[in-house]
Amino acid sequence: MRATTKEQGFYSQIFKLVLPIVIQNLLSAAVNSADVVMLNYVGQSAISAVSLASNYANVLFMVYYGLGTGATLLCAQYFGKGNMRAIQTVEILRHHLRCCGRNCFYHATDDDASVYR
Repeated sequence: MRATTKEQGFYSQIFKLVLPIVIQNLLSAAVNSADVVMLNYVGQSAISAVSLASNYANVLFMVYYGLGTGATLLCAQYFGKGNMRAIQTVEILRHHLRCCGRNCFYHATDDDASVYR
């Protein structure tokens, strides 16, 4: 069965949207694999620590991805309605949530500097 010209245009648009997501996920997996390979010479406890840290990073990535996707969908709906004020409100809320999440993650992982003195 042959795809029509209209279907080919649709598939090329989908491919253009999906390709950056695929590349980002492949790079993320490659970085995690490189961490394990580099720490292989250090020991099992170092590999375990990196594995646990990458789990937290993956959770944070999923939260930010969901936040960004939700904000994009809301902005697209409001743009279709022509409501620019609502778009500004959604973007301000997204920015505040992102900063709050970043600060919470930073302070949760911040080490006490006095321990190293």
